[in-house]
Amino acid sequence: WKPEPLKVGGGNFHTKHLCTPADWSAKVASMRPFSIGDRVVSLVAKPGWKPKPLKAGDEGVVMGPGTEKNPITVDFGHTSGNLQPTQLCSLTDTHRPWFLGSVPDSHYREALEVVDRYDGWNATGIASDRLNSAILQKGWKDGMRAKMYNAASELTRKADGGRPVVAIVIAGGPACDWERWHLSNPKDLPSTCDYNSETEQHIRSTFPALRLKVCTNPRDMKSFLERGLPLDECQ
Repeated sequence: WKPEPLKVGGGNFHTKHLCTPADWSAKVASMRPFSIGDRVVSLVAKPGWKPKPLKAGDEGVVMGPGTEKNPITVDFGHTSGNLQPTQLCSLTDTHRPWFLGSVPDSHYREALEVVDRYDGWNATGIASDRLNSAILQKGWKDGMRAKMYNAASELTRKADGGRPVVAIVIAGGPACDWERWHLSNPKDLPSTCDYNSETEQHIRSTFPALRLKVCTNPRDMKSFLERGLPLDECQ
């Protein structure tokens, strides 16, 4: 509202957005354990919501009391509506699963320190490690395909298939570009069946809940994690 947000004052309202002062305490109590302004995550999907459907894992803000059946009104940015307390959880109560999917050799050690500190999953390696230098017989790409696929698969399983899983990549050279392609949104790619005219099966296409965050260095990655892995910064 302009010129200032509504707190106490006048304006035009729909009757469903009003209650008597005597009913206010009961309305607020029906929202428990949540309060106005809390950041929450939806545990359910609502494909019929307008203007856009709600997905499980979407983040929103509690705006106030809702209806008797669904007592909490939540604004998810792209859509809003009323939900029950059992259909939400606090953003601080969730651990968003994530993994490191690509990193240049020059940032490898520092990036792994961030992975360990922030309870992530490492799906990367470097040319000199034993897997790449001694075990793989047909090149490093087979190893990376397996590691990225396994990380996405296992974390999606742990997230019950609904909550988003974030893949973090640190931008680098051609090898990093190839890894990032596998984790990019299929909608942003001209093809998910070939990369630079070579046949490839795009990994992210198998995991609809996967999101991608591109970082410039381990410090940027650490900052993203400390902010709670906001999905609005992901692709």
